[in-house]
Amino acid sequence: MPITAARDRGRAASRPALHATLERQLRGLRLDAAQPPAAVSQWARLLSSVDRAYRRAEAHEAGREPALLAALRKAIANDRIDVAYQPIVDARSRRIVALEALARWDRGTEPPVAPSQFIALAEDHDLIAALCDRVATAACRRLTALPRELRRERRI
Repeated sequence: MPITAARDRGRAASRPALHATLERQLRGLRLDAAQPPAAVSQWARLLSSVDRAYRRAEAHEAGREPALLAALRKAIANDRIDVAYQPIVDARSRRIVALEALARWDRGTEPPVAPSQFIALAEDHDLIAALCDRVATAACRRLTALPRELRRERRI
């Protein structure tokens, strides 16, 4: 079975829970054209809630969230989050002007966890500050290990 078919089938199973959450959120939403900032704020909160509800429904459907959360806590505590560097290139000069530090979580014998999944999990469970701290620390360590002439030319 193709991966997309399996993923879509899993999403279809979580749709009833998502729809129930959406209905609850929409019942409480009232948009007033006279107050656009409030409406925008309400929509932003709604979209954020929907996004979290959808991610939780997917994670619970797979039954992995508790185990994955425990593994993420351990990975952060034991400095097991890797950092990949993506070059940022100046379009005019075609030179690398900066590097973007990206969090990666490779669990050894198990498949790596997608950043969209473990970052969302970290956000939902107040681990994002610790995760960001680990990534920033690793990026700074790596930057200081570069030769001096390269450090002047790169921003991370």
